[in-house]
Amino acid sequence: MTSRMTAQDARSAEIVFPRAVAAGARVGIAVRHVGQTGSTNTDLASEARAGDFASCVLVADLQTAGRGRRDRVWEAAAAQHLLTSFRLPISAAQAPPMVVSVAAAVRQAVASLTPVAVGFKWPNDLLIEEGPRPGKLAGVLAEYVSGTPGAIIVGVGVNIGQIDRDGATSLTAVGATADRDHILSLVLESLASMRENPALALAELRVHSLTLGRSVRVELPGSTSVEGVAVDLGPAGELIVDVDGERRSFSAGDVVHLRSS
Repeated sequence: MTSRMTAQDARSAEIVFPRAVAAGARVGIAVRHVGQTGSTNTDLASEARAGDFASCVLVADLQTAGRGRRDRVWEAAAAQHLLTSFRLPISAAQAPPMVVSVAAAVRQAVASLTPVAVGFKWPNDLLIEEGPRPGKLAGVLAEYVSGTPGAIIVGVGVNIGQIDRDGATSLTAVGATADRDHILSLVLESLASMRENPALALAELRVHSLTLGRSVRVELPGSTSVEGVAVDLGPAGELIVDVDGERRSFSAGDVVHLRSS
């Protein structure tokens, strides 16, 4: 992505996302907008690998190659949902708490708009379990690009308009009224306090966790899995599971909530 395209992205953001641009300016994060791209995560990561580690948010109306965990396809109608990625310069050791901060900021932002509770399912989903349309509301996906100083790229997808995908819900479906600009501005404002105080972000996810206290199966790379009771989140957001009386920590994996016997 060239510097000229970046300038065009910034001008477009001022028109389409004025509130988010203003919020970003207050917290030192530039906001850019494109009509269509393959993946906002890929774009910001590619720029970082070319040496650009500047704080940035890239929002797209449409992603043609958006992916979730385990390369699951993320499809969304143009301009109907919030499809964005954050690039935040940070060391590799500081990256996991920053991902927690972004996830907590997104949860706090969308929860302020919904008439029903929004919970956090480890490792990266925001779910609504109550009301007439339960389901997945948002997802977070991160990757780290090493360098000087290095950067964490955190992709965020929030369902806003009508959505027909099984297991998914949206702000519109649960009776909330909000647009992409408003939501992104709220996330940026919330992130400012979360990134300054990672303990605050971790507490946000603990309090609103849908995973802690439940029997879970942690599905790990290599087609292995572990079952136990999720008991806590570690300082970097890792899931701590009691497995037959032994506490084990997991920093990656998919979680299945099991029914109580």
